[in-house]
Amino acid sequence: MKKTILTFCVATVTLSLSSCGAGPQKEVSGTIIDASMNTITIVDQKTSDTLSFSTMGAQKEIEDGILLGDFATISYSSKSSAFLAARKIKVKALPSPRIIGSWVESIPGMESQKQGIRIMDGGKAESINMHTLLYKAWRLTGPDANGKYTLSLDGRSIGNDQEFDFTENYTIECFTGDSLKLSEGNLRLDYTRDDSI
Repeated sequence: MKKTILTFCVATVTLSLSSCGAGPQKEVSGTIIDASMNTITIVDQKTSDTLSFSTMGAQKEIEDGILLGDFATISYSSKSSAFLAARKIKVKALPSPRIIGSWVESIPGMESQKQGIRIMDGGKAESINMHTLLYKAWRLTGPDANGKYTLSLDGRSIGNDQEFDFTENYTIECFTGDSLKLSEGNLRLDYTRDDSI
């Protein structure tokens, strides 16, 4: 009987300690404006408040390192201090300047041939092996409320005996150092980086 009571008391104390000080878990998303080895500071996308977090012991999901301007979603306890204690940090890489380079996909029916976009410094762009679709410029906007960026491409179409300027606006569905997945309505583009082209 005493052993049962002691086990119950230990379990109760452990439960109390694990919940004490942790507080209810909250989540916030925003743009990173400062980061060090053990801290991260963001601007909340909803309130525009500046929030600083301790990252020691936090679970981290980071795509490609951390740069200022990256988008972060942070789960944390509501306990107030100079630094809020982050429990989980998920960082979505800001595509620029990482997006600079050549992005290609196989030409349908000619898998050994590649086509795509060369994204260059200064907002300039050009087509790779697309002679009737001439890209000229690019820009990024976002993130939106879902943390996604938009890649806009300006260019000129010169096919089918007519010429006209165009702008394509693609949602960046996934971006890593070597993969760029875009969507526009039902259209899906799956590019890989190939800076040798």
